[in-house]
Amino acid sequence: MSSTYGEVSDAYGDRWFTESVRRLFDRYSDADRGVDATLSIKDLSRSLFSHLVDRDSKKVGTKPVILMDEYDAFMQKMGKVPPEEFDSISKILSDFIVATFKENTSLSLGVMTGVMTLSRTGILSGLNNAAVHTLFDEGSAGFFGYSEDDVGRLLEIYAPEGSDRSRMMKTVKDTYDGYVFGGKEAYNPRSLNLYLSAGRFDSPPPDYWGGVRDNSFLNALIGATPEDLQESIALLTADRGRVKKLEISQTAVYQDLYDSPTESNLCSCLVSMGYLRARPLEERSGLSPVMCEVSLPNKEFQSAYGELIEKVRSKHLARDGFLRALYSEDGERATGEFERHLARMSVRDGWDHDRCKQHLVDYLSSRLLDARAEAETGNGFADVLVEGDRDRPCVCIEVTTSDEARTKDLDAVLDCCWRKFRERGYCRDRPTCLLVAFAWDRKSCRIGIRTSGEFYREAL
Repeated sequence: MSSTYGEVSDAYGDRWFTESVRRLFDRYSDADRGVDATLSIKDLSRSLFSHLVDRDSKKVGTKPVILMDEYDAFMQKMGKVPPEEFDSISKILSDFIVATFKENTSLSLGVMTGVMTLSRTGILSGLNNAAVHTLFDEGSAGFFGYSEDDVGRLLEIYAPEGSDRSRMMKTVKDTYDGYVFGGKEAYNPRSLNLYLSAGRFDSPPPDYWGGVRDNSFLNALIGATPEDLQESIALLTADRGRVKKLEISQTAVYQDLYDSPTESNLCSCLVSMGYLRARPLEERSGLSPVMCEVSLPNKEFQSAYGELIEKVRSKHLARDGFLRALYSEDGERATGEFERHLARMSVRDGWDHDRCKQHLVDYLSSRLLDARAEAETGNGFADVLVEGDRDRPCVCIEVTTSDEARTKDLDAVLDCCWRKFRERGYCRDRPTCLLVAFAWDRKSCRIGIRTSGEFYREAL
């Protein structure tokens, strides 16, 4: 208890309290006495019911409502612990919950909220009459976040007159929308409130989640899974457009992941925690697993996975011969590595320029690089642009096929690529960018690599 009897007495007056209530407040507010807290809320709610009444009119007291938030938070701190330790802590919490919510005759309504439904841990076994509501319940829609209409009305109230509210709506949706409750979309209310309160509507919506959320548990949870699962989640979360179909458990618990580290168990935990979005593809039947489309909720959440994405990306860069050659500006070695990659594939005659370009984008994206097709730069649109970061330069790739150049001479096809760079000035304003000329003929290729600053100085 955070309040002492004296503080509550000052607020309500001595006439509300008997000596027994005073003793209860003193007992549970004195942490040094080490009193077992199992019965604390039950005792205090009984006292409120008995004594917070109008004694003059003899009206019967109102039974209190008890709200218990994050009842499963302790499990996020525990991680993988010995069974005897887990059972010991679970028993304490179970006894507290049973005393507070089941055996408490002075209770009018009890509500517990948390990330996980802990029915299979034994913690809630004593609450055999509890109604469990998951994020898939239709009845939960509209209660856990702002709807599209809510956000529209809020922008009308807070955004200045004459501002481009349709543009704001689009950027806010991209950043804070994406949660699904009962089949309906919802915005993150906390982040949206902070955005509206800041009043900086001309700036991109900030990432409020990354600034306040402790992701140590997320990193520990994913770090305890096999490498192939880490890579799968990193791929899913590096690209907000990527969707994975998985069976999501409504009753997943953290120990499931440690005992059986499957992709379904990992994603079920991440969906329950709010790190992933799950859109049901079938009718829900009780608490049975649901087949869902799983994806990243919104732009704001990409930062939460930053450490994982960089870890997996670094592994790709270390073991992928083509990427090592690319960033080392070794065109000859890059050519050999990519031809070995093509030799393992079925490359048909129908691979035109667009198909080759898309294959490059898919290949680079699968290595967690930020690759985009038809990226505007210079005086046109480069075939592929890979954004850089503090450790790596950007990469601009221009593809020309032998069919386009009407020659099988790959050196001549390569010259066509360099001519496009000179004519269109791709990344001329980014002198450290790597310009990559990519000549392609079925399963053969020729790759040339130059830095932008060097190439355009020589082209003058």
